[in-house]
Amino acid sequence: MRWLFLFGISLWVASCGDADTPVDETPAGNGGKGDIIGDDDRRDEFSEDVSDALKKLGASTAMVIENAVLGEALDGAFTPASQLLGESYYMCPDETNWTQPVTGMCSAWLVAPDIIVTNGHCVTSQPDCDKKSFVFDYAKKSPDDTLSTIPQENVFACDQVLAWDYTSDCDIDFAVIKLDRPVEGREPLKVRQAGADLKGDSLVVIGHPFGIPRKYALKGEVLLDGANAFTTTHDIIGGNSGSAIFDAETGEVQGLVTCGGSNFEWEYYNEGWELETKTGKPCDSTCDDAGEYTDGTWEGQCVEGRRRACACDEGQLVWQTRPCLSFENDTEGQCTREYRTTEDACRTAPWLCAPALAQHTHHFAGYIGEWDVYTQADLAVLEAGAEQDLKITVPEGHAQALSVAVEISEPDYVIDGANIVWDLEATLVHPNGTEFPLSGQGLYYGGQTYEFSNVPTLQTQPFEVPFLISGAYGLEAGGEWTLKLKNAGTFYIPIKSWSIQVLERPEAEITVPQIACVGDCQSPYLGWPDPIIDTFEGEAVESNVEGVEGELALGWRAEVMDAEGLDYEVFKSRKSQTMAMTKGEFAIIKDFGSDLGDRTLTVDYRYDGIGWFQIWAGDHILFTKNNFSQETTTVTLPAGASNIRFVLGATNQSQAHELTLFSLSISPPAQE
Repeated sequence: MRWLFLFGISLWVASCGDADTPVDETPAGNGGKGDIIGDDDRRDEFSEDVSDALKKLGASTAMVIENAVLGEALDGAFTPASQLLGESYYMCPDETNWTQPVTGMCSAWLVAPDIIVTNGHCVTSQPDCDKKSFVFDYAKKSPDDTLSTIPQENVFACDQVLAWDYTSDCDIDFAVIKLDRPVEGREPLKVRQAGADLKGDSLVVIGHPFGIPRKYALKGEVLLDGANAFTTTHDIIGGNSGSAIFDAETGEVQGLVTCGGSNFEWEYYNEGWELETKTGKPCDSTCDDAGEYTDGTWEGQCVEGRRRACACDEGQLVWQTRPCLSFENDTEGQCTREYRTTEDACRTAPWLCAPALAQHTHHFAGYIGEWDVYTQADLAVLEAGAEQDLKITVPEGHAQALSVAVEISEPDYVIDGANIVWDLEATLVHPNGTEFPLSGQGLYYGGQTYEFSNVPTLQTQPFEVPFLISGAYGLEAGGEWTLKLKNAGTFYIPIKSWSIQVLERPEAEITVPQIACVGDCQSPYLGWPDPIIDTFEGEAVESNVEGVEGELALGWRAEVMDAEGLDYEVFKSRKSQTMAMTKGEFAIIKDFGSDLGDRTLTVDYRYDGIGWFQIWAGDHILFTKNNFSQETTTVTLPAGASNIRFVLGATNQSQAHELTLFSLSISPPAQE
């Protein structure tokens, strides 16, 4: 499975040069996108295949763009620093959308007049959000539309991150963001609410693959519907992160695209050759003293815009030339194509393709609505050891979500130039007397606004993403709230203000926050009262699977997933298990023989490669990593799975790819 995290990825940027004119509108057949599953079904705004109803939905979607790329407005318009898609990604000249501009980096969509939704990995914090904007109507409305400028009225800045979660790659990953002003003339999109079934028969993805003008991925089927997310065969790629996936019949958003897509495939560009010289020599000799016959591979660099190659033609060696691609001195005559696979391969062997993954809307739908902020300012200095109660009155209503922030002024003292660490004990008191103890550690600098949390694992921090108060949903919000503060340190703390940010709803519309899980979260098997731990310290056995050499820890087995792969090896050290390869895909598996549901799996690992490493439970893909990582990660195991699979894969054989497992543990099941 070649998962590509769906950022708008800039590989390389080269200067413009002559190239064959590519097809600009997405055709019905295979075209440039990765992963293309079956036919490339994306369409531009001007396509006859895009109905007026879909265009209306598209008008409420936006492109996320870096302010540095957007630049400064002049005469009511921005002129973004775009690059051609083909040159940004070293694409072969006949790849689809080669000449379209790469401008954005993610996708987003409107859910209220001034609120937008995207992925948490697209906007990672409030400071990050401040560096980005949201652009509506970045779409080709005719084949000749260059989109060289963006009307200022279509550009909206980030005001505040309201709710945010980034649990893990290809899992819970959303950001709910307040814009700097309401969006006029566009309707907020309807979102499937918690408890409503997925409508998967006529799904359409609308977004900005690669950060190019808006595209409509018209066809795709649901492959797997899990509790956290579902996978489909829609054609998506980096830049589609944050895209909405719609039910085309009702226009209701069914999911939020999070990841999918594949690595590029490199090939030597072999078009446009012209005969230069016949040598008269047989094909088993050399062209001249400068180089041996290489059967179409490349001789030297581009010279005066031409590349030479020695090739065999009708039994004799010839010199041939072709026009150079603008970037091929950097790529040694190669260009990229986006990976293509068949729909049947995705259905029968999903690890051979990279289907789009969309998280279910119930993870973030509860945070969509009108948020209000209530602030008390001009507060006093809190001396060492002092206590103070601060109060804010909130109008009537019920809280769906709530967060608390405290702004600290700059103190007028410095201690030997060192940072001052304050110890501020805080408790939020509901009007009915319910207390929420808050974390008050981690306050290092004045002149900052700090988010407080009542979750013990979340330390108070300068505002980056909101900490929503756990257990506050459904409470009557109206009345006088109290923030009880105690300075438990030795230096005074200058409190400038505090605020409550609350999403209020009628009591009948309050929803219970969803807890991330996989499968149906109900396991029929409630044995195994103790955790299962494997530190790989035991006996080693030789692999008995053809194509996989080396030793495995006792109780593990290997499986080849791509028979065309190279150098599959396993190594068992005293306290670890390593997998290695140069190309292909294979796995090591541990069978348990019983349902693993209602458990979590924690893995300590190191991955070094440019392909992919995945954790599977049964046929569920729970975790994917595409770049170097050394960490401990935890995933939830689905009901019904009875084995764990670690998958290592890569399409590029230029280096070794390795995964080392140091330990794993499986928690006891949840008890009824």
